[in-house]
Amino acid sequence: MSSPAIGKDGTVYVGSGDSNMYAFTPDGKVIWKFKTGAPVLSSPAITRKHIYFGSDDGWFYCLSLSGKIRWAYPVSGKIISSPNITPNGLVIFGSQDGILRALTVHGKPAWEYRTGDFIFSSPAVGREGKIIFGSGDNYLYCLGQDGSFIWKYKTGGRIYSSPLVDDDGNIYFGSDDENFYALDGSGK
Repeated sequence: MSSPAIGKDGTVYVGSGDSNMYAFTPDGKVIWKFKTGAPVLSSPAITRKHIYFGSDDGWFYCLSLSGKIRWAYPVSGKIISSPNITPNGLVIFGSQDGILRALTVHGKPAWEYRTGDFIFSSPAVGREGKIIFGSGDNYLYCLGQDGSFIWKYKTGGRIYSSPLVDDDGNIYFGSDDENFYALDGSGK
């Protein structure tokens, strides 16, 4: 279920149901694999030096590009949400415990925002660094880069979908209520 990410050198990084994060050459040869305690359904985020991803074992990992662990951060629940990186350099992700977390690149907590249910949706970063994500509590949320609440939009079902923010700030996402939504940047 993890989607691959490609590094600047062409290395392909992807998580697997066999509990590993893999790095492959562009022609499919395994460079390295890193074993976690459960399936890796989260897709990795890559920077110039690090790979960030979550695992169903309840740990959020930071690895070097050579596959060595830099740090790991525990949460209480599976991490299916794929991380994103804000303009101010925070790594953000949701988890089964209903908390969207922001960590520094050194694995230290910057802030948390609690919703009413799981967050399997991967957060999007839109205009002015606004963070957009869905929750199992039927709401799509918009937060500031500092974790401050800006607005929320209620749908008729749980939101597993990861939102997309276009260049004009419009937001697109699906809900378990069998509808596809398009909102403007103010949540209308």
